[in-house]
Amino acid sequence: MSDGKEDLVLTGLDKLEDPPGLTRLREAVNSRLPRVDLPEILLEIAARTGFTSKFTYVTERNSRADDRGTSLCAVLIAEACNIGMEPLIRNDVPALRRSLLSWSNQIFIRNETLNEANAC
Repeated sequence: MSDGKEDLVLTGLDKLEDPPGLTRLREAVNSRLPRVDLPEILLEIAARTGFTSKFTYVTERNSRADDRGTSLCAVLIAEACNIGMEPLIRNDVPALRRSLLSWSNQIFIRNETLNEANAC
């Protein structure tokens, strides 16, 4: 006790070794999973579901961003991974230029468009 208060003491937990069956299962699952980047997965999902068509301009409800799929996917990854735009900016790729990513984020990413895209 210190000044009439009890001290809280936290100790680390002992490490438990993985059972051999879990280790074999993990290796079997990992050997079957393809090695792909997160952006590739998101672009494939966009191609299959068309969710990027749900991102519309703020002022024109019916105006879609069909040609902005790469930019939108990059913005979504930046937001979802909490990494910001910097790692995704590539000046040699027009869809990944800072100005277009920033514009896409401001114009298309809103609660209503995110909800519609998620429903897709």
